[in-house]
Amino acid sequence: LAIIRKHGMQPDMLRSLGDQYNVNRSITRHDKKKGAEDANGKAFCDILHAARSRWPAYLLGRAKVCEYIAAQMRPFTVETEKNLVSAATKFMWFLEPDGWTVFDRFAAGGMRVAGHLPRLEQLRSFYTRLHETEFGVLVADMQTVLKRSLLPDLPSARILDTLLMARGGRGG
Repeated sequence: LAIIRKHGMQPDMLRSLGDQYNVNRSITRHDKKKGAEDANGKAFCDILHAARSRWPAYLLGRAKVCEYIAAQMRPFTVETEKNLVSAATKFMWFLEPDGWTVFDRFAAGGMRVAGHLPRLEQLRSFYTRLHETEFGVLVADMQTVLKRSLLPDLPSARILDTLLMARGGRGG
């Protein structure tokens, strides 16, 4: 995480994280030959870095930036924007994790956002609910406690993200 924050996202890191977070399908490979430049991965990294330079401090603004990332990435993939927003939120978490949490169907379910809504509406409802429940205040309070613990570098938002995904994935 520290390497990505310091040096940015590179195509090989993007692919590795995409595999781990099940979003690599969102970034098609133009040329699958071994050693070939990953033009689509590079394009996605460039889009992420541009978004990072204007990353807002508040959740709803960040959600809009992720929608924008998905729209910009659309020409480089076979996926639709609705499926790219989850990837955008996850990759931006690696670039700017402070006070941010990822969006996917499990996290949305954890916040009781209806699964039948269109994906972009789910995204907006998810971050709106987080905002309304003062997610940022909770993250800051938890981070203060963590700094005094055995895990001072663990982002509190990541703990909450894991709990939301578990709640949404297990339905309880």
